[in-house]
Amino acid sequence: MRDIQHIPWCGSHYDKGIDGQRICIVGYSHYKEDSEQDTDNFTRVAIQGVIKGTMSIAFFTQIRNYFDFKEHGEFWNRVAFFNYVPDCVQQTLTISLRP
Repeated sequence: MRDIQHIPWCGSHYDKGIDGQRICIVGYSHYKEDSEQDTDNFTRVAIQGVIKGTMSIAFFTQIRNYFDFKEHGEFWNRVAFFNYVPDCVQQTLTISLRP
């Protein structure tokens, strides 16, 4: 099994930042569906999907909204992003509410 290390996202306007400040956002880890393949571009593909509107991930919307941006592309192209855990920690997020 190959050890995957996700390549960080660096927006095309990261050098301009937000109000002149370069911002790097650190998440925890990615979760993926069983059918998805984990690759080193997983982070970049996820954010590109969010920007294009082909992926809807609440975490990325909440972060964007915190900075008071309305468009994903306008926000995510101004920041850098990586996860503290540089690979997927489990296949899917499963929460059990039963004791």
